[in-house]
Amino acid sequence: MPLTAAQITQAAQDHVDEATYGQPNPGGDTKCNFFVRDVVESLLQQSRPELHGTANEIADALAAQPGDWSATSLNVEPGGTPQIFADALDQVNNGRIIVVAYRNPNGAQHGHLAIIVPNNHLYNSGTWGPVPYVAQAGPLHPGNKPGTDDQSVFASLELSYGFGIARRPGMTLYAYKGNSHLVSWGTARREFGKLSFTRRLASDNVDTDADDSTRVHQLWGIIGTVVTALGDAGNVANKKKFMLHLAWHEGARITARVQGGSGPARSFYQLEREKAIDAVAFANDPRNDWVGLLADSAGLGSDHTQPILDALDELNQNPSNPTFPGGNLIEEKLRAVDLFGTYMARIALKRSNDPIGTSNHEHAQYWADHWKISFESPEQKAQLIATFEQEADEVDQLL
Repeated sequence: MPLTAAQITQAAQDHVDEATYGQPNPGGDTKCNFFVRDVVESLLQQSRPELHGTANEIADALAAQPGDWSATSLNVEPGGTPQIFADALDQVNNGRIIVVAYRNPNGAQHGHLAIIVPNNHLYNSGTWGPVPYVAQAGPLHPGNKPGTDDQSVFASLELSYGFGIARRPGMTLYAYKGNSHLVSWGTARREFGKLSFTRRLASDNVDTDADDSTRVHQLWGIIGTVVTALGDAGNVANKKKFMLHLAWHEGARITARVQGGSGPARSFYQLEREKAIDAVAFANDPRNDWVGLLADSAGLGSDHTQPILDALDELNQNPSNPTFPGGNLIEEKLRAVDLFGTYMARIALKRSNDPIGTSNHEHAQYWADHWKISFESPEQKAQLIATFEQEADEVDQLL
């Protein structure tokens, strides 16, 4: 099932999050590269290495992959862009992903990226002429557009406000030419049989010896794969950010997959036996049908779910014991495969229908109520909530 215009629109709307992608203050850093990366990867449900880097680096990488991205330069004669934009909008309205890339000729200065979004018409700009609407993260009050003083992330913005006409010679449209499928795991298994739906390799682990920023961005990509494959909707960026906050806090800043002091918890999210049981049991619920995702992320293949279920049976033999039994497959994958651990943590959390608040304080409270749960005293709970919030503020600076 190819992508649809509605899915492109929804992906853009799901990532409109000023806290994650917004410009913090006038003149501050903008995050168009992260926004485009996350929207496209959520649609394709796979990591795209060419979308990792600065805007200029991404523009160069897209140009270097003609097999996957078809390029159309906007450096054309005056009056040549309306037809280019009309053709691009027609493609987007039929489910094609098109990235707009401005490659700054001065490599020391920033470029800019956006994604064309579906619409039933072009916008008649006074400077450009007819232009499409784009989803983007960029500067506050782009192009002095009225009513956007406090807004820098948009699900639909006239291209002429995001890109000044002076940038046109350095701009290119890149249309994705590969296969695009956005389906639930159950639908994928029914329609495509042995489809490897995660598409991210189980060996794509975080390098715990890398610097803080590298670890954060490696895990951020894994989290994006997971929340998309599980069908998370509604402020997806906020859910991804909570998962990052959880791993940063529980996993010693994304360095520890095994609990210190010979503790029983495993993965960056520190799942103990009881949570592991809950996660796999919930994944095996026919309403969810996510065990194939767990098997695939564990490197077993999506149609080899029985080893996961056998490992669950082992855990259920003594569910009150927080320690995993020796040789248990689930324990082995939790401490060795970050994709598997992220699926397990997100599935465990999805058992609750309570919404995740958007502030870091609300994230800390959600962690206390839905993950940590037990505290020695009210004083300890308050102290650990404050610590979680402080660490969330800390890791946000690395995104």
